[in-house]
Amino acid sequence: MGRGDRATILHILEILWKYSDEEHPISAGQMVCYLAERGITFNRKAVYPHLDALEDFGLDIIRTQQGAYLGMRPFELAEIRMIADAICSLEFISQEQSERLVRKLSGLVSEGQNAAIKKLPDTNARRKNQSEPIYYNVDCIHDAMKKDLKIEFFYWAWNEKKEKVKKKNGEQYVVSPWKLMIENDKYYLVAYDEDAGIMKHYRVDKMTDVHLCFHRRQGKSLYEETDFSTYGAENFNMFHGKHETVTLRATKDLAGVMIDHFGKDVWMHMDEAFCVVVTDIYVSNRFFGWITGFGGKVGIDGPTWVKDAYDDLLKNILKGEEACT
Repeated sequence: MGRGDRATILHILEILWKYSDEEHPISAGQMVCYLAERGITFNRKAVYPHLDALEDFGLDIIRTQQGAYLGMRPFELAEIRMIADAICSLEFISQEQSERLVRKLSGLVSEGQNAAIKKLPDTNARRKNQSEPIYYNVDCIHDAMKKDLKIEFFYWAWNEKKEKVKKKNGEQYVVSPWKLMIENDKYYLVAYDEDAGIMKHYRVDKMTDVHLCFHRRQGKSLYEETDFSTYGAENFNMFHGKHETVTLRATKDLAGVMIDHFGKDVWMHMDEAFCVVVTDIYVSNRFFGWITGFGGKVGIDGPTWVKDAYDDLLKNILKGEEACT
């Protein structure tokens, strides 16, 4: 095969990739027209040996009476659509980043299939992260984990004036990064805090000026002991608290809810009216809020200090209501 033929076969592959799919096979005549648009004069009969060569190379060329199309691709259309939906629903990816990523995804399918993913799913743009640095944060964190180094950064929060203010009075955070994870549509870094001696998590989109700190990471043993398959379920809305084994009593109709939240392997006992669940969680006001949201259909059986803390919280809430009336 001459140099010109080698170039032509690459054009044919690109045309198949860009324009063909199961619903849009390309005939030899159409292939000649596409090649002509690229300034290549080609014989209709010569298309077939080139398709044979692509098949010999291992490409999945499907031939029908209407023409040929590229069969197997790295991703199926349904998979691309699912990835695009996930990208657009995640709050930590800005609207501009979402659009850019979806445009890149559209290059993995034919133009005939692009219509299925070009229109972004409806999202609440107000909840989308409006800043771009999260990519740089993620790159730096991955670099630190690869090099087994700590990172330093500032952490911010909103104040009552809707202004971004640095936490810890503007002091830098220095932590050992161990894992990035998505929970509740937010992107979190789980890192070891050497001063506190525990694993903590941080919103990646609220980290600024992230840099490598040229000190070796700490907390490897604690990281290896942490069960990240249950980490999100134990940290309600990713709010930390005291780790405890808690016994919950829920009405039987909520058994599925308990399994959905704590996982299929959660310890559960059923009796005539209730299901009893024993699980490890981090006790926080967010956990108590989750319990309260079931309107009395979920209660805490133990331990006593958790029950007492929940009772105190409810009493304080009632006092607050009385103060407001």
